[in-house]
Amino acid sequence: MDSPAAETSNGDRHSPPDSPGRLHDIVRWASALTAVLLVVLFYYWYEWRTFARFSKIAGEMVPHLAVEEKIQECLATNEPVCAITSLPDEKKGERLVVLLTPEAGDPATVHTKLKESGLPNLWMPALANMTTIDKIPILGSGKVDLKALRAIAEERLGAIMQ
Repeated sequence: MDSPAAETSNGDRHSPPDSPGRLHDIVRWASALTAVLLVVLFYYWYEWRTFARFSKIAGEMVPHLAVEEKIQECLATNEPVCAITSLPDEKKGERLVVLLTPEAGDPATVHTKLKESGLPNLWMPALANMTTIDKIPILGSGKVDLKALRAIAEERLGAIMQ
């Protein structure tokens, strides 16, 4: 007949805490939890990155890229002459802010062309939320610097529109 110590040294859940089998189980679970944590963190980072280019206005998701493309279409250019970000709004949750480069021209002209383009009213940025900047901030990777865009918008247009 085997002794109780022999039966529990195989790493089952009844083994003593200092047995080699128990330690192996702890390492295996720690590795699994680390993998799950990394997957969850990557998922939330990806979701933030994806939804950073959308605004939720009056309950509807408005894609910034679609508005940027419509502005470029109205101006008949393929060059990036604008960038869209959002700021908090008391009535609708968020509001679109358009940052135009000097190549885009006057914000009033851009706004008029955008109104005539057939863009949905909810996607239409207000003229008061259009401003001109010297250049669109770019990261070292070549992507638009979303944090810098938002900082410029907050500086120029204020955090909350009354």
